[in-house]
Amino acid sequence: MTIDYFTILLIVVILLMLYIRSRFQKKATFLQGNICSWSKDHWVTGTPILLSTLNEITNIDLASGSDESLTLQNWLSDKLNRSVRSSDVIYHDDLTFLVLPDDNSVYYQVHIYPSRNPSNEDTKQH
Repeated sequence: MTIDYFTILLIVVILLMLYIRSRFQKKATFLQGNICSWSKDHWVTGTPILLSTLNEITNIDLASGSDESLTLQNWLSDKLNRSVRSSDVIYHDDLTFLVLPDDNSVYYQVHIYPSRNPSNEDTKQH
């Protein structure tokens, strides 16, 4: 029994298409799930989030009136004057941005810490 060239090619093409589809689905799932969430005392998000979405969710006003397609990755890169890297810390106004690696992704996770108001913290009765 010999399998002709066309059948082998067809099998290879189908396998390749399935592989490509699974890679895109993983990336699309990450991008769709890349919403900003609150974690104890800071926001957690990913670098591909649009600044307009981040501003809307967090009430942080980063680059308002800028390009609608501007992402957090672009904004952080502009602040650093270079590409974003893991362990970068960016201070802007009263915010601290900590960039961390995101498992199985080409993007980064960003933890956004609002400033703590020491006057409120210190005046609390213990």
